[in-house]
Amino acid sequence: MSAFRDDPGLPKTSPSELSCTAILRRVSRKAYCHFADAKIQFSRKVQTYGRNTGMEHTRSTLQKVIVQALNRLPPEQVPLAAWEFVAGGTVSGKTRPLSFAEGVLTVEVPDIAWRTQLRDMAGQYVASLNQYSGQKIERVEFVLATRRRSAATAKTQDQK
Repeated sequence: MSAFRDDPGLPKTSPSELSCTAILRRVSRKAYCHFADAKIQFSRKVQTYGRNTGMEHTRSTLQKVIVQALNRLPPEQVPLAAWEFVAGGTVSGKTRPLSFAEGVLTVEVPDIAWRTQLRDMAGQYVASLNQYSGQKIERVEFVLATRRRSAATAKTQDQK
């Protein structure tokens, strides 16, 4: 009970004379002020550090390592190898780069839905591929896996 009397924000009365609402308002106001102070201090720290966080540093280091590894490959293979890094794990797991010729990277996709989704993102892929590749990549062409397989199947049947 002495906490109520020692609090400078409360009048010098006994707790029984204060309404519960008045106590809650004052306590809430104090809690809000502490929260606001913490929020201001946090935003000042973010402004001080800027965007150069540990993850940003790790990302730039990883990009340098990838570029160095890709530079060891023959130039015609760089866009094919860069596809895995640019596309990410999920997309590269469902797709397969087939060829690179005359600025066009051809990528095999499992179905029409994947082709539609990836066509919408083709501009982003081209920009990212050009960051990693020494060769100019103008566009990414997505071909259906079934077409490629049916052509290969037809070829083997013709040979028989």
